[in-house]
Amino acid sequence: MSFENKEICEKCGGACCKRMPACASPLDFDMNRNKFLSILKTGEWAIDWLDKNTFDEPDGTEKERAYFIRPAVKGVTNLFDNSKKGECIFLEEKGCRLSIEQRPIGCRLLEPKENFNCILHFGNTKEAALSWMPYKNLIEEIGINDPSFHSDSND
Repeated sequence: MSFENKEICEKCGGACCKRMPACASPLDFDMNRNKFLSILKTGEWAIDWLDKNTFDEPDGTEKERAYFIRPAVKGVTNLFDNSKKGECIFLEEKGCRLSIEQRPIGCRLLEPKENFNCILHFGNTKEAALSWMPYKNLIEEIGINDPSFHSDSND
């Protein structure tokens, strides 16, 4: 399922895409370690996170940091990026350069509305972080410990 209305989005000028990129789900990617690593190496995706207290237990017990993946913010080159605002790397003058099928779920499930009060059917950061929890170890391994990701070469 996806929503796309190029006419409404063109009138809007991509205001939502200029505020902050939408969230992705693990279903947007082939979660094979090597393929996922190559996607992150493009520089077009970022690992974002929610602070530990977002998922605190009622008794005050802290949960661990929760990660999620989203498109990178233009001008930000850090893999781990907790930007609170910024323009999506995929936004171009005439709209998104990705086809609707290639876009992350947060974009595909953003329902454009004539009044520009678009409806987000997926993609708040808490929902995204919950979907990525089974991949926390993989994200940390790739983003923090993988020597090939941190090589000095620019390939």
